[in-house]
Amino acid sequence: MTNSFDLVVNKGKTAIEALEIVMDVDVNQTSFGPFITCINHICGSNEERTYWAFYINGEYAMEGAGSYKVKQGDVLSFNLTKY
Repeated sequence: MTNSFDLVVNKGKTAIEALEIVMDVDVNQTSFGPFITCINHICGSNEERTYWAFYINGEYAMEGAGSYKVKQGDVLSFNLTKY
């Protein structure tokens, strides 16, 4: 099941802050920055080798969701992905 939301966010919001507007988000703080562990109580799992991958405009993000500042027109995606 895929959910899609159109949001208007204030300039300077990070991708995690934008996601938190519409979803319940659990985050662990790491030495690399915030790491999304669960979205709406669906969690990544070491046993199942899954994590929440972050995409910007259809491309795998090269920056974390905790530091990426949302720009006008961005389409952000968070997909539970196997590694």
